[in-house]
Amino acid sequence: MKKLSKEQYENFVSELLPPPWKFNWAEWIISSGIDANGICKFSEKVIKIVYNVKHHEDLTRTILHELAHIYVGQEHGHDKVFWKMYETLIQVNWAFIHQPKIEA
Repeated sequence: MKKLSKEQYENFVSELLPPPWKFNWAEWIISSGIDANGICKFSEKVIKIVYNVKHHEDLTRTILHELAHIYVGQEHGHDKVFWKMYETLIQVNWAFIHQPKIEA
């Protein structure tokens, strides 16, 4: 399955991103000394995602992972509250995650 265009992902994120949060693409992200596919910057109210993730499903799950951080708040990190929200976002957006093959 091929990835969607950047614009299609931006439209998907804009429907889920609460104001005043913003979304940006990143060339690369280092978080806690390791490479990451996404990051949620609470101080800047921005999420950054690396578009170079190879598969549509992985990229979409990264976006939903960062959105879950926003929805539950910074204090939850990767606790049970965070993972419950992440799983809810996966379920609600199942059709987007598992789209049919996209032709170039």
